[in-house]
Amino acid sequence: MAVIMAPDSLKCKLLAGTLNGAALRWYMNQPRFSVVSYSDMTIKLTHQFSKSRHRKVSTPNLFNVRQDPNESLRSYLARYNDTTIKVVHPNHELFVALSKTGIKPILLTNLSLKSW
Repeated sequence: MAVIMAPDSLKCKLLAGTLNGAALRWYMNQPRFSVVSYSDMTIKLTHQFSKSRHRKVSTPNLFNVRQDPNESLRSYLARYNDTTIKVVHPNHELFVALSKTGIKPILLTNLSLKSW
């Protein structure tokens, strides 16, 4: 019962300590200072995982994630990252390779010309 009266920062740390799998990967990928309170964290967690509760994603499903014709690269990568969070057995090297297969060809050509 002492947790009820605890500060939000402690509640967030305690909640984060209970996460595993996709929820933990999601939490670790959140931008720094993007969670401003305990209620904000619970809302974001609920929003992220309530719509995909019964749907598991495997790595081959990532082949079907493609950039839409009018979709920006930023939007595509955000959608792609949301999908990779749901993958049951993640392989991050494969995720990077597959993300390039869904990018519009003209953008992919421009990306390969830039030096990283």
